[in-house]
Amino acid sequence: MSLVKTALSAFALLASFQAIGFCNDKNHDETDKAIASYSRSIQLNPKDAKARNNRGTMYAVKGLLKDALQDFSDAIASDPSYGDAYYNRAKLEEEFGKLDEALADYSKSIGLDPLNSSAFYNRGLLRKAKGLTEDAITDFSMVTNLEPKSPEAFYNLGELKYSKGDAEGAMAAFTRAVQANPKFADAYRARSRVKLEKGDATGANEDATRAVLLEKGLDRDSLVRGDYGRPFKMPAIDLTIKPPKIEDFGPPPSQQKTQRLNNALTDFLKNSK
Repeated sequence: MSLVKTALSAFALLASFQAIGFCNDKNHDETDKAIASYSRSIQLNPKDAKARNNRGTMYAVKGLLKDALQDFSDAIASDPSYGDAYYNRAKLEEEFGKLDEALADYSKSIGLDPLNSSAFYNRGLLRKAKGLTEDAITDFSMVTNLEPKSPEAFYNLGELKYSKGDAEGAMAAFTRAVQANPKFADAYRARSRVKLEKGDATGANEDATRAVLLEKGLDRDSLVRGDYGRPFKMPAIDLTIKPPKIEDFGPPPSQQKTQRLNNALTDFLKNSK
């Protein structure tokens, strides 16, 4: 199952609607009607696993997470081969901080559907958070096999490989991440650290510059061409920093290292108006 297909499962889709404000009063009314409908189905057939799973997704959208968790558990009890219910329950178990239970349910979901890349991805994130590096690498590697254009999977794989001292593997993974998403600022920044460690100061500067520009909503090539009003000469960034550690990924190398570029960009954009 692809990341896209799994993301369109009832729970993920409705939760996404909730996050973007879809569930206004009108839609809450529709959700209540759906809950009532599924409840009637369950009254007629208490072992209707699909109805329980679907009602659970509606409960989750309304924020009734305990009720949702119970429905997913009941769906599993009614049909132990119902992979979606394990996946949905795992998502809620994460919300409740039940990480071991979530790991077990993601694993069960994967056992029932070995092509469920979202389950591999989420299990990989949990394993990464728990320090299970090798297991997490296995999960993200599986995601990249199932979803060769998943930038997030390659980025996480790169972080994990770097944490093990595999600079070449990390470089390859970060490169695949920016190929899949050329606007992935964190991946450019992470790759810049690896390039710097390998002695490629020019390449490190290029990646760090792209990261800063992307965070400002600008494209480097367009900026240099003059698409924003006039050509901009890209200043160098001092990247003479100590070898990076895994916890260094994410924020800029340092405020001082990027201030020159930030100041130059501010002046350029001000004068281009």
